[in-house]
Amino acid sequence: MAISFFPPHIHFVHRDPAHKLGVTPLYWSMFLTRLAQSFTGIFIPVYLVVIGLDLFGAGASQSGGQALTAALGFLFALIVVQRLSAALATFPAAWAARAFGFRWMIFFSGVMRAVVFILLLMGESNVWLLVAAMFLWGVVIVAFWPSFNTVFAEDGAVGHFGERVGWRIIAEKLAGVVGPVVGGVLVATVGFSALFILGIFLVILSSLPVFFMRHHNHADKVSVSELAHWLSEARFQKAGLSFVGYYVHTSSLAVVWPVFVFVVVASYQQLGALFSLTALVAIVMSWFVGKLFDRGHRRKLFKLGSVATAGLWIVRAALMTFRQILVVDSVEKAVSAFYRLPYLAYSYKRARGRQAFSFMVYRELIISVGAVGFWLLAIGIAFFPWRWYGLFTLAAVGVLLSQFILESDK
Repeated sequence: MAISFFPPHIHFVHRDPAHKLGVTPLYWSMFLTRLAQSFTGIFIPVYLVVIGLDLFGAGASQSGGQALTAALGFLFALIVVQRLSAALATFPAAWAARAFGFRWMIFFSGVMRAVVFILLLMGESNVWLLVAAMFLWGVVIVAFWPSFNTVFAEDGAVGHFGERVGWRIIAEKLAGVVGPVVGGVLVATVGFSALFILGIFLVILSSLPVFFMRHHNHADKVSVSELAHWLSEARFQKAGLSFVGYYVHTSSLAVVWPVFVFVVVASYQQLGALFSLTALVAIVMSWFVGKLFDRGHRRKLFKLGSVATAGLWIVRAALMTFRQILVVDSVEKAVSAFYRLPYLAYSYKRARGRQAFSFMVYRELIISVGAVGFWLLAIGIAFFPWRWYGLFTLAAVGVLLSQFILESDK
């Protein structure tokens, strides 16, 4: 007998009047969260690499040779700590969400993000504070994303998921237009401290809109035995592969790609300007693709976007100038909209039902386990002269693996 992910005994027991706002408060929360991340996100991996270069005997402007290898290993090891923490905290965070509700979990995750920024700021002179920051960051991941994704999946309009996800990406990218270029100027003129202080203010502010969304009472329980039960079904195994593949792609964009660009251009201003310019391309394409998705061009869009996005990952490693990087990254942002938006829409549709929260919790745990393996492999690749080709090839493989979401949706 096929296993149902959504048994009939699970039900939602209450909807208060705030449900009329739907996911609008989440858009505002995500906008403010992404605004904080747009100022800091691409610079955090560079910040950690620069600290690593100092630790292993090279300055920020001498990012070659053995020092770069060690600095990359240092960065990737910190991310292993982050995802190990996320894996360990997954079930406790899920139990806390059931006890306190999604609104409070999203709020507390904002407060914890602020503490992460404080620890990162202080970690420049104490490596162990960086380890503590990454450990707490892992807790933030599992406190925020299962709750956020469950609300988005439950409250989004069934017939307009592509458009909903498109608007979500637009909200994220709007926040990402100004942040990187301003952040680059701030780092170059004032230093990283200005970014982290700004980030502290914004992540706390981002927690406030969630109190305008409805309270989600639910009886959805998570357990190790249920996870094992789900993993015995082929459909969920394929979904798990797609989760890990999509994580490899997005984390490579967030971590490996900014470091590569910085190594090439050696300029915080140019790094920020690049991400701001390409964010504009992503905004236009996200709205356009969202409309196409809801009109039924789903699988073709997704497959086309996946192949093109994977191919562009291989091209990236050969780039040597700012202009080359700008052109290829702009093209990637255009074509990857045909990949990212359908993937997210399929994921949310896959999660809809009476066990949406369980789905999101188990998804995050599977991602964390896969992420640990990915970053350990990345540490090994960092020691070879062909490191960028190797890391970008892994990202391309991740894109192709994420297509298993189509199989799990059948």
